[in-house]
This record gives sequence, C-alpha cells and structure tokens, in this order.
Amino acid sequence: MYYLLDGYNIITISKKMNMEGEREKLIMFIKNSERLFKHMVIIFFDGADPFFSENMHSKNCKVIFTVDKSADDAIVDFVIANKNPRDIVVVTNDRELQNKVKANGCRIETNEQFYFRLTSPPTKIKPKGFSEKKLPSDAQKITNELARLWLKKKV
Repeated sequence: MYYLLDGYNIITISKKMNMEGEREKLIMFIKNSERLFKHMVIIFFDGADPFFSENMHSKNCKVIFTVDKSADDAIVDFVIANKNPRDIVVVTNDRELQNKVKANGCRIETNEQFYFRLTSPPTKIKPKGFSEKKLPSDAQKITNELARLWLKKKV
C-alpha cells in the first residue's frame, strides 16, 4: 500500500511559520507513526530544497522534491504509472488533485482524515463470536425491568 502525501497542502502555511521546520516536523511525524510501518509513504513537495538531507528518508518513507513539475503533477504521474492504483491512497485537501487521482482509480483521504487515523487510539478487535446483544440472564432481566418502568411496556 502506498500513501502519497501532498506535502505543502498538508502543512498549513502562514507568514509566521518556518517552512523548512514544518516540513521536517511532517517527515518525522510520518517516519515515527507505527501505523504506517508496513506501508510505503511518499511525501511530495513542490520545488527543490538544497539543504534537504537524504538521511530524512527511511525504509517506509521517501521524500520527493519536484523541480520540473508541480507536486500535484508528480503525484498524478505516479498514480498513472502504477499497475494497481487501488493500492494507493492520496492524502490532500486539494479538490482538483483529488478528482484527477480518483479518476485513475486510487483512494482519497483528506488531511484531517489521515491525521485522525494516525492519532486516534487503535480500535480493539472483538473476539470471534462476540456479540454485544448477548447479555447475561440477570442483565437481561434488569434491562426488561427498566424498559417496563421507563417505557411503560409489557415485557
């Protein structure tokens, strides 16, 4: 599974922000996310960065600075060149980019969805055969009694 990140779209840029520092924070966040260890993440940034260190790459995270084209175009080219676009998730809030890659068969996540998925607590997997509807007999009696009292139902 590939996650393609529209780097500058993810980073909220304001006049007070240090763009280089924000890029490094994003890269470190992705590299340290346990939920992405089994996936390949590629972060695309527009332009070039003469000070970028190749040490920022890792086994599951690659950073690409696009020089001759926009990051959006590089992402679209990657999707088109891939044999299995359904194995690609593009992370961006850019509607135009979302439409282009979706038309080529890959999945979309907004920046907020991606961040929420990485930062929310993991869901617990319920054991096979578990059903919340199956209550112990005493609990069912209490539930029936409450329904009778509160809802004026005959149980």
